[in-house]
Amino acid sequence: MSAADGAEARTLEELAVALEGVGFAGDWHANTPWAVRAVEYAAAQGIATLIHTGDFAFRFEREFLDGLQEACERWGVTVLAVRGNHDSTEEIGYLPKNAEGFLEARPRVLMIPDGHRWEINGVSLLGLGGAGSIDRIHRTADETWWADERLDPRLVDSLEGAADVVISHDSPFGVKLPVDPLVEIHFHRLDDSVVDYCLRNRMVLARGVERVRPSLLVHGHFHLLGAFERPLTPGEGPASTRIVCLDRDDMGLERNVLTAAEVVGLPLTVTVG
Repeated sequence: MSAADGAEARTLEELAVALEGVGFAGDWHANTPWAVRAVEYAAAQGIATLIHTGDFAFRFEREFLDGLQEACERWGVTVLAVRGNHDSTEEIGYLPKNAEGFLEARPRVLMIPDGHRWEINGVSLLGLGGAGSIDRIHRTADETWWADERLDPRLVDSLEGAADVVISHDSPFGVKLPVDPLVEIHFHRLDDSVVDYCLRNRMVLARGVERVRPSLLVHGHFHLLGAFERPLTPGEGPASTRIVCLDRDDMGLERNVLTAAEVVGLPLTVTVG
């Protein structure tokens, strides 16, 4: 029984046991050779369901989807992905919904709609994709940047009931990530509203975290591997959420694809300042 059913919140260790055979992957950026290698690596780690944190397929080109489907069939893996800020919301909108509520890019390559909930071995999961693009000034509208790339605040404010695990692309406000501050400074000089634009998505996601009070949240977007503890406001369920950020393609498979046990066992990252 999950927290959503009124049971006591699961510990991280309990989640790792219940999610045996489940893994998590960070940004692939429509990199077909990397995605194929990642699926083979996942299968070798005993992963049959690989949950992806977005910046996944970009324009959902046939080469990427067919190559990934072939690898998934060969290795017996199914990929479920939330959308990242660089994943075309237009292309996602064309995907048919299957009986379980996922959007089918290929039979073994599925997108998780924002706000979609599902269960694995009694563990309740929730997908909340999207983020702000700090480099939007260098992107072209409806080709490499989408005006609806961020998480919809109305959807977040309608969330009811707990979730054990949240899969997002962005990191919620309240988590201090070890990112280079010069990146924000650089883009602020080019686009003086973009830092606030990105921060607002993190604040919306944080509202969602407070509403569903997960024990674990796994995300990508920031191209680093790290684990953080985010306190929750007093209430039912866990007192804090373990936040795990996964690294991107071409930065080492062991940093990009992790089993559930590896995710919950990742040492907390120390941030300075």
